[in-house]
Amino acid sequence: MIEVAPAPNLPVEIRDSMTRDAVRLAQHVGYENAGTVEFLMDKSGKYYFIEVNARLQVEHTVTEEVTGLVLVNQLASRNVAPCSVRRLDIKIIYIYIYIYIYIYE
Repeated sequence: MIEVAPAPNLPVEIRDSMTRDAVRLAQHVGYENAGTVEFLMDKSGKYYFIEVNARLQVEHTVTEEVTGLVLVNQLASRNVAPCSVRRLDIKIIYIYIYIYIYIYE
């Protein structure tokens, strides 16, 4: 299996819109920590909210690779001071390609 980030077929406008909606959702409920807002998109480009995971997910390393930001360090330093990084300020600066090889008997 090959994983590519950012999603090569996802238009930037839709990605940006999803980001804004995720930030609005977190602001609306007063959430100020690490988390993942998940959406499902249909073939026409319309997307739908699925769920919020209020934790770092195992895939957080993908975000770290494409942004150059070490999320775990941000969380650790948050115990001492407020997080200095805001989601809308984070930029995608790298392309991430990960290849999984599954072996089944």
